[in-house]
Amino acid sequence: MDVSTFLLSALSDNVLLYSQIILMSVITGKRIIKTKAFISCGVVIITDLLFGLSFFETFFPLQWAAIVFNSIKVCLLTLYSLKTFRLSNFFISLIVQFICSVLSAGINTVCRFKSDTLQTYTLTLLAVRLSLLICSHIIYKKHKDKLTEDISMILPNHIYILILIFLFTENGLMRNLGYKTNNNDLKILIAEFLVLLLIIFTTVLIVSLTVNTAHKRYYLMLNTILEKQVKSQLMHYEKMERVNSEIRQFRHDYTNHMNCIASMIKGDKKEDSLKYIKNLSGILPTDKFFIKTGNYIADAIISDKQEEAEKHDTVISFEGVIPAEINSTDLCIILSNALDNAIEACSKISGQKTISVYGNFQQGCVVIIIKNPSILNWNKTQELPASSKEDSENHGLGLLNIQRTVKKYNGNMNISTTDNMFILGISIDPRLEK
Repeated sequence: MDVSTFLLSALSDNVLLYSQIILMSVITGKRIIKTKAFISCGVVIITDLLFGLSFFETFFPLQWAAIVFNSIKVCLLTLYSLKTFRLSNFFISLIVQFICSVLSAGINTVCRFKSDTLQTYTLTLLAVRLSLLICSHIIYKKHKDKLTEDISMILPNHIYILILIFLFTENGLMRNLGYKTNNNDLKILIAEFLVLLLIIFTTVLIVSLTVNTAHKRYYLMLNTILEKQVKSQLMHYEKMERVNSEIRQFRHDYTNHMNCIASMIKGDKKEDSLKYIKNLSGILPTDKFFIKTGNYIADAIISDKQEEAEKHDTVISFEGVIPAEINSTDLCIILSNALDNAIEACSKISGQKTISVYGNFQQGCVVIIIKNPSILNWNKTQELPASSKEDSENHGLGLLNIQRTVKKYNGNMNISTTDNMFILGISIDPRLEK
């Protein structure tokens, strides 16, 4: 290796190192430690010098060792400069290097430079890395005030490994296409083998990303349900506190009210005392929020939905009991979706409506029956009634979510419509949760 090639290689590696430090700072949310960054640049120069003087001029296997170590070296120095040694961050750093290598190999293959030397490849790689440096700097400028969250945790490690294998194979294909040889048959055979590997790993990568996205969407939905559950509980406790406050205030003035009524009765002021009692009944604490089901989650959900139902001249009545043994999240899914559907159905009907909720617990089995007025025209050949909303693609999932929850317990969900009434019956055994 001549001096100019060594200098280009050292410069290229330092550009890559600085680019990765900036980019990984944005991804990991870590601040750059300048002293460690300068030390890392010095290590790159020294090791490149050792490779140039020793490894590349002597034993062939040491050349491969130098190349492999060079990639790992830059990754480790990047993580050292940010003081973060998470495995996913190491994989991302390697991916950045492979992307640069694939791009430079692709440029050399397409452009067909006359001079096919190590120096030409190093110049191309330097140009690609300089472009990466510029892009990284622009990204850092826009996000340097938001370096708080490590987004590298979004994908699991096996996805990063698949991406690395894919890029490694793609890089090999680019190098093979750009390699000049008279043995075209061997070249085509290698290309076919690498293309086959690309197809396999691309398929695996797509499937893995699809599964990962599906899991992410499921847990996002579950998180939304849990947020609604917590919100319902907080609102329920706030309502209970308001009622308790009203009771305390009423109790504070109770003696004075009784004295006033006694004085009126003693003074034979019957009409005034009756009027006073009538006015007094108007300030008594309300008990409309005191729904007792035996399950505080169910109390909170029904109380919360009662306020929404009142906007549509609808009352929710409860009878029976809902045990505390049932999983809180699953109970939230069942009751919230069922009551939302019932309130929506009542909103399309004029006049005063009632949604009745019945709960029972016998021999370890929980039974919940919800009835509401409905004008639904349900074709019973369909497994579940279709959504009546315009955006049916993003709605109509309530009954489906209830059905999935019931299946967790090998339970039953029955739907029937009689006399303009929609009836949803659910039976589950909490002991059979999968």
